[in-house]
Amino acid sequence: MGYEGAFGYHPLREAIAAHIRARGVPAQPENVLNLAGAQQGLHLICRGLLQAGDTVVLEAPSYLLTLGVLQMAGLRVLRAPLDQHGLIPDQLEELLARHRVAMVFTVLAYQNPTGAVLAASRRTTLLDLCEQYRVPLVEDDVYGELSFEGLSPLPLYALDEGSYVIYVGSISKSVSPGLRAGWLVGPPHLVKRLAEMKYHMHYGSSIVPQWVAQQWLAQGYHAAHIVRTAQALRARRDLLEAELRQQFGPLLSWLPPRGGFHLWARVNAPISSTSLFRRALREGIGIKPGSLYGVPAHQCWIRLSFQHASPDALRAVPSILRRVVDDLMQEGQDPDLLASEAAGI
Repeated sequence: MGYEGAFGYHPLREAIAAHIRARGVPAQPENVLNLAGAQQGLHLICRGLLQAGDTVVLEAPSYLLTLGVLQMAGLRVLRAPLDQHGLIPDQLEELLARHRVAMVFTVLAYQNPTGAVLAASRRTTLLDLCEQYRVPLVEDDVYGELSFEGLSPLPLYALDEGSYVIYVGSISKSVSPGLRAGWLVGPPHLVKRLAEMKYHMHYGSSIVPQWVAQQWLAQGYHAAHIVRTAQALRARRDLLEAELRQQFGPLLSWLPPRGGFHLWARVNAPISSTSLFRRALREGIGIKPGSLYGVPAHQCWIRLSFQHASPDALRAVPSILRRVVDDLMQEGQDPDLLASEAAGI
């Protein structure tokens, strides 16, 4: 129960290395830095490898807390668009060619909020761009294990021969949000540098969650848990999609998520995602409007999360949400509001 070393509880580093090797990531304990969740890894990277004023690239749309971490570090953030196949290489290369980019941040599997997975055909291209422009890439893989279609996508780190990828992961999403146990994987010299900074900032991490995480991984609980969790999430997704199709028809469009927690949908009506969010909240429904993720509100994208919802809630919510949409359509949206949102005001 004493202070742990800068790198973290060594048996957990061994367990994490074995765990991610099973997913195709070549790693030894010396490549692993224990974290109190993946978000801590982003903070360390911003503090230890970047300087205020540096230019970085973040996918768009993207997780709002990641954007907050980058902005709080004083970084200049450029947005690279993605589609259902992940980051668009041509769009990213345009940014890399025009700007002096210090780092790229991305979620390659079951991205939040879109659920996108980087296509296999784009993976080599993305690594080639990193090498060509000598830009490191941070791969956030917190959702990667939660596949509904068998094997999870191979992390980009497993394909990286030039040591341009820093790999960040966690079991907080797949096991328990309150179990703050994650990892950063990279070359030993980089791990050592970030470990020293982490130690000076936090004087080590709590040993108790590290011990729990080590037991969980080393004793084989995790593999069976992931199978059960993915099955349960897929059942929730299927139930939600069936209800949405029945209630909305062509009024709502989306691509079925292949893993993770979220369904990213567009309401095909001239209403604002911000207005829909506020009105739905009055009805006791929590959705996330696309405007939170950098999408113009007038396009009316919304994120629906199904990881914690009960089957009864998943059956009930779509009909209530459809009623809210119908009410907004009947009332009509303020043309000035939609015009300002379209202009990004």
